[in-house]
Amino acid sequence: MPEAAPVRLSPTAPDLAVARAVARHAAKPLERTMRVVTWLADERVVLVAAVGLWAYCRFGLRSPRARRCGDQIAGGAAIAAVAPHLVKRLVDRERPDRKVVHLRRHGIPRSGQRWDSFPSGHAVHLGALAGALTRFVPPHYRPLVWPSAISLSATRVLLLAHYPSDVAAGLLLGALIDRLVARLARSMRIPTAVPNHRGSACASLPMSAHGSGVPASRRGTPAMVKGAGSRAGATSSQASGVATGAPGRARVE
Repeated sequence: MPEAAPVRLSPTAPDLAVARAVARHAAKPLERTMRVVTWLADERVVLVAAVGLWAYCRFGLRSPRARRCGDQIAGGAAIAAVAPHLVKRLVDRERPDRKVVHLRRHGIPRSGQRWDSFPSGHAVHLGALAGALTRFVPPHYRPLVWPSAISLSATRVLLLAHYPSDVAAGLLLGALIDRLVARLARSMRIPTAVPNHRGSACASLPMSAHGSGVPASRRGTPAMVKGAGSRAGATSSQASGVATGAPGRARVE
């Protein structure tokens, strides 16, 4: 074993029970299938997908909301790529494929370093990505995001690469990373401000072509303004006619 980490974490009783049940029912066809499915949550695959989503949001959609979406997905993926390695340096936990599997492996592969069970790096990536997608995907897709992430993470348990608590901790850490990135993104957004006539700053409003600070929706359309001006001109002419016409009629009589 490499240099020991400061913390040695033993699996819980439920962790061992699940791992032993998986080992008893393991079969080569099932393990081969799980190896293909779990590849979708591999660190390199998730990073490539995050970069692709970032490029699509920034250069394809180009809206401010899409750019924020891409930036947060990319930022979360970058942090999620580093965080599990840092935790593994602090915490040692033996992987279940070494602890509960001995001679007959029934297709169960050997996953990673022996003492790198906690947390699941795949689950960290999936938790960070799922947290971001639930805010940006259309509402009718949102109920599918977390179940998909949990299902992909569960393949790490079926391969005996991790215990259930490793996967749960990874998903939680990924969700926390996503919340941290979202909070940082909100704090870095600076509201637009314009100086008023006294030199102070005030919240910006949609400006008219004449530079007025009154919202366009309160001023009406140009046609409405023109119509109002015509009615005002007609009223002024009538008033002028009354004012000048009354003395004239008095002189005729």
